[in-house]
Amino acid sequence: MAAIGGGLNAAGSAAQNRAKNRDVRTQAFANIQQMEQDSAVAKLRNKILNEYVGRQKEFTGQNQEAFKGGVSGYTAPAMEESRAGAEAGRNEFLGKQIAGIPQAEVAMRDSDSPAVASELAKKMGEALASSTAGAGRAAKLGSFGDSWTAAGEGAQDSARKIDTTNNFARGEIAMLPADQDLQEFVLRKPIYKAGANSSNPAGMLSGLGGLVGSLAGAYGNKIGPTVSSWFSNGFSPSAGSMSP
Repeated sequence: MAAIGGGLNAAGSAAQNRAKNRDVRTQAFANIQQMEQDSAVAKLRNKILNEYVGRQKEFTGQNQEAFKGGVSGYTAPAMEESRAGAEAGRNEFLGKQIAGIPQAEVAMRDSDSPAVASELAKKMGEALASSTAGAGRAAKLGSFGDSWTAAGEGAQDSARKIDTTNNFARGEIAMLPADQDLQEFVLRKPIYKAGANSSNPAGMLSGLGGLVGSLAGAYGNKIGPTVSSWFSNGFSPSAGSMSP
């Protein structure tokens, strides 16, 4: 009986070891799947990040171009070109205003000498020349303010462009975490790990081994002949009887 119990226990231990080995292999396979999936997810998230970084670089390039356009209006050649254009425009406008002034006829008396008429014409010409010269000086003086105003408007326009681009850039980069999480969710698949083998006899064999061992210790001298007769008769319990 002790030998039978030991054999059953040994068989149960062997079955239990096989079950543990199976669990180890199953867990190792699941771990490998998990590592492969984690690696694929990391590559995917980095790919998405690089795409967003690329678009941010494009926004940076647009801002740099807008900045260059804004400050270029303050360079000496650009300021002089703008000033000269403003001066020419002011001269043209003032020239038209002077030319449009109604000419008043001064009545001359018959007794006036030709010298009076000549002097009058001379004074009229001097007044016109003085007006034209004054208009030119005013045009040149005003052209400096016009050039600074034009440069300031260019800088403001550049600032508006940069701010608009930055708004797009902030909105774009804010979508990065959600985009990464969404694509990771699509990529990941459930990893199934096989459960315990329901047909494994380890528990049953160990239990029978313990039961037989206990019976051997308690009733071995009484049931020994009966069990021996069972085995001698081809393991047929009906061939013998077990008395308490």
